Amino acid sequence: MEDDRALAWVAAQKRDLITTLQSSRGASPDWETLLDLDALAEAEGEDWVFRGGVTRPGRHDRAILHLSGGGSDACVLREYDITGQRFVPGLQPT
Repeated sequence: MEDDRALAWVAAQKRDLITTLQSSRGASPDWETLLDLDALAEAEGEDWVFRGGVTRPGRHDRAILHLSGGGSDACVLREYDITGQRFVPGLQPT
């Protein structure tokens, strides 16, 4: 993953996309699926809504994702391994 990669999340039909900052400025960004929120919702029985995220500075290989159940004001924070495209094991919502 490039050091200058920036997350460009979209809350649209596919709510789970990423691209480089340079690509996002073009007419046809080169999107890559990072986390399929619909599949996550089905697997966990929760309607997750993405509320934001922050990547690890410099490396951008991990992110803290802010997810809310059903779009409520309350959020849970979950660490996501961007390179491995999976959540980091640890405490997860119940």
